[in-house]
Amino acid sequence: MKEKNLDRILFLCIGILISFCLVCLFAFIQIDSEKTTEQINIESEQEIINNCKNLSLIDASECINSHISEIFFYNKSNTDVKIKEMDFSRLKNEGGVCKHYNSYIEKIGNALGFSSEHVTLLPEIAHGFSVLYDNETNDYCVLDMNNLIGCINLK
Repeated sequence: MKEKNLDRILFLCIGILISFCLVCLFAFIQIDSEKTTEQINIESEQEIINNCKNLSLIDASECINSHISEIFFYNKSNTDVKIKEMDFSRLKNEGGVCKHYNSYIEKIGNALGFSSEHVTLLPEIAHGFSVLYDNETNDYCVLDMNNLIGCINLK
């Protein structure tokens, strides 16, 4: 009889623990989804330019990467969409592939006064990345979609 009561108490405790964990999980998911919704408040590439201006190349690259990461959504089904057809609003809402994100990285970098270059890795792979560089400081940074690969000074 005592053993039966202990089993019931054990199952009750386990049930309460599982229920508590589920409530915490749902609360975390709700908070995380609200956070994600709040993060995506960048409306245009001009807003990124305004937020990243008057910074060194390295700081500007970190700033650009941070903003691109906020809207980043890799959508392979948009592979055939031409860069000219992918405005910022569409990129933000539908996502894109490396050529779309890197095109905006380069446009923003150029607007900030830096030079840019698009590098294509083996056309068979169909992947590219952006290099932003500052002719005055000889710094350059490699950005790949939503990743700041790194920055180097050539001096």
